[in-house]
Amino acid sequence: MQQDYRELWDEARYRKVLEIRHEDILYFIAGQLRPNNPAMRFFYAFNMILIVWFLITIWKDTGTAPFSLLSASMFFIAGIPLFLILLVPLHELLHALVFFLLGARKVRIIPKWKKLMVYAVADKFVMNFREFVFLALTPFVVINVVLVLLLVFVPEVVKYAIWSALFFHATGCIGDFALLGFLSRNNPAKTVNYDDFSEQKTFFFEKISNVD
Repeated sequence: MQQDYRELWDEARYRKVLEIRHEDILYFIAGQLRPNNPAMRFFYAFNMILIVWFLITIWKDTGTAPFSLLSASMFFIAGIPLFLILLVPLHELLHALVFFLLGARKVRIIPKWKKLMVYAVADKFVMNFREFVFLALTPFVVINVVLVLLLVFVPEVVKYAIWSALFFHATGCIGDFALLGFLSRNNPAKTVNYDDFSEQKTFFFEKISNVD
């Protein structure tokens, strides 16, 4: 049975550790960028591997590929709208799908165009750390795996558009990893959270240790 979010406000059982206004999520992310936890270390390592792989690709193509560096650059630029038009909505739809699979029914995808943000929330749906990991990592794994496979199979110069989309998506997952990093440093086994539509906030609570 799904936990009632109102139980989390029982100060004898839970302690509120964080509340984030959705409009302030970028400020929260900015404060979580240090690689002082496994989630952020993995995030930076993954993106460094992509950079090295990309540089090796350019080095191999230079002078031997049947296309010019200008053509490769144009396709790389073309990957930006591919990311914005296709991958950003797909990323949030995957978050929404995970919410649904976990049992949430009041799910919304909310755009904040002025801040170039789109995010999925589930109203008053309580999640534990394991469920949050599933929610946070599903779009990262699914989309990046597909893009990496496309790099192997797409024709020659077109792969540079895929590279662009992969870079933007991989780095764009930083918010999911920032939240995972925060939770991993704060007793994750006892931490739960939920979103609130009306207040436009996400709340994080820790179960008090001496309570069953």
